Amino acid sequence: MRRASDNLYTVIFVPHTESPVASFRVRVLHLQVIILVLVVFFVGLIALVNQNAQLAGQLRELDELRFVNQEQRVLIRALSEEASFLQEQMVLLQELERQLLEMTKLSPEEIRRAGPQSFVPGDTGGIATVATAHPIAAPAEPPAGADKVVSLVPVAQAMETVARLADIKEEILLRQGTLEILRKSIAASQAEVAARPSCWPVEGYITSRFGYRTSPLGLGTEFHAGLDISSRRGTPIVATADAVVVFSGWMGRYGNTVILDHGYGYRTLYGHNDKNAAGVGERVTRGQIIAYMGSTGRSTGPHVHYEVHVNGKQVNPTPFLRGQ
Repeated sequence: MRRASDNLYTVIFVPHTESPVASFRVRVLHLQVIILVLVVFFVGLIALVNQNAQLAGQLRELDELRFVNQEQRVLIRALSEEASFLQEQMVLLQELERQLLEMTKLSPEEIRRAGPQSFVPGDTGGIATVATAHPIAAPAEPPAGADKVVSLVPVAQAMETVARLADIKEEILLRQGTLEILRKSIAASQAEVAARPSCWPVEGYITSRFGYRTSPLGLGTEFHAGLDISSRRGTPIVATADAVVVFSGWMGRYGNTVILDHGYGYRTLYGHNDKNAAGVGERVTRGQIIAYMGSTGRSTGPHVHYEVHVNGKQVNPTPFLRGQ
């Protein structure tokens, strides 16, 4: 039979001073309970520390998510603004293209190929478009450490996309400038065509051509600087191209005369008119009535004396009747 003293432990405290020695007895069961409580306490403490560490990590992750969210909002706003600008620029390009198509007989493909193509890498003659010239960048490689808490790949891709959109914007502006230059060039060319005399000034038949001829008044040989086109008195005489009236009145042997300045070095003269219908400074268009046929000045019958001057020199009007 076990003795009661076998379940007891004596704990003795021996001080370093002259104080008396202290001791007390502890039962084994009590000691086991104390050790168990201490183990439970330390296990709980370790669990609490670990939970606090996890909570701190979650808070850091939340902060990073908030940062990423804010950055994404800023980048999305920038992308939206860039997209709106590009859309406006594309509308302008479409309007320019429409104007060019109205001005010319070129196809849309030929219009798109117009102008410098240096900004289209590897162009092989196909239609130059912004989308094919600079596609949106492919996904970038994840940055170092991106997989630890929050991936920053979307932000990096969005930033790269913004940079690519900026490049596309510059190319659209370049394209717009190219088309604008082409439009102005075509407009100037068409203005020159509109200024070039290219029709008959009156319905009738030619009675005297450009060059040396026998004077109709029996005064020997003379140089005839234009064409004489005859018809009935009062037949309308029209401008042979768009112009400004620089003279309208009596001009010696030409009688009632109208002189038009078409620009680009072209001038035309209409003489022997019965009466003039256009005044100095008036703008007229091809086919507009400027006078009526008569026989004023040195004339032998109703006709219009028609001259064409190019850069101040009298030239044969015959080719201009056919628009050559």
